[in-house]
Amino acid sequence: MRTSIALALSFALLLVVSSSSGVYGDNKVPAKKDQDTSPDVPKLEPVIPGANTTTTSTTPASTTSTTTAKTSTTPASTTTPTPPAPTPAPKPTVGKWNLTQENETVLVQMAGQLVISYYNSTEDKNNLTEATITIPSQSNLTWVSGTINATDETIKISWNSSGNGNNSIQFSFHNNNKTYFLKKVDVSVDPADLPKRVPNTVLNLVHKEEHFNTTINKSYKCLRLQTFNLTTEAADPQVPVSHLKVSDLRFEAFKKSKSTDFSDAEDCAFDTPDIVPIAVGCVLAGLVVIVLVVYLISRRRSQARGYVSM
Repeated sequence: MRTSIALALSFALLLVVSSSSGVYGDNKVPAKKDQDTSPDVPKLEPVIPGANTTTTSTTPASTTSTTTAKTSTTPASTTTPTPPAPTPAPKPTVGKWNLTQENETVLVQMAGQLVISYYNSTEDKNNLTEATITIPSQSNLTWVSGTINATDETIKISWNSSGNGNNSIQFSFHNNNKTYFLKKVDVSVDPADLPKRVPNTVLNLVHKEEHFNTTINKSYKCLRLQTFNLTTEAADPQVPVSHLKVSDLRFEAFKKSKSTDFSDAEDCAFDTPDIVPIAVGCVLAGLVVIVLVVYLISRRRSQARGYVSM
């Protein structure tokens, strides 16, 4: 009996010893570690070359910022208004005027335009101004005056300016018994048609060259454009050369009739330009020189042959 009790106690003691040593068959029970209070450190895995790796990146949350837009005010630009361009003068048209006194008549037909050049003042020589004035062709916009006698006749055509004054152009003719010619052209321009001109007075211009020698009892005719230079009576540095431009010109003076029809015309198309006689004279002079040189050369050769024969 006592032997059985001793065996039981020995077996129980063996179980207690086995439990305290942590061994139960082949299973190992890890001993309990003291609690680690250090912060968690992420474990780095080694990168094996050639192996597929997946990298997980953490994108920080975007921070939303509020931006206040700046409002800028652009000052309005100041634009200088451009002055309107001057209205071009109308193209001249053909008009016809006549003056009859007793039994004589003066006739003029043309399309005319004045081109007046001037400086604004005697001190200003940098800004040359040009005014173009068209001579009206309508009979109701113009009126005629003049003089008629045996040796000299004039016909003056006048019209209203853009102001309260008048503009005018006068043709003067002189009788040479068998022929007559245009002796002079006078032009008067109202200051209203010459803007910014100083002094603000009437401008008088003249063309004193003689033109268009014509047989008595015939008219003169020239359709092409002709230009007459106009200057002041006294040299005026403020007014350089201006011009009267005329086309479709036809006139007749010393006409012994009240008829307003032109007599047979002498046309400028048949006029011989001054360059023609000059050219002919130069050619003749050249021929004379050539003949003289040839004569001298041939004479010298003849003398040389005479010496050789001797």
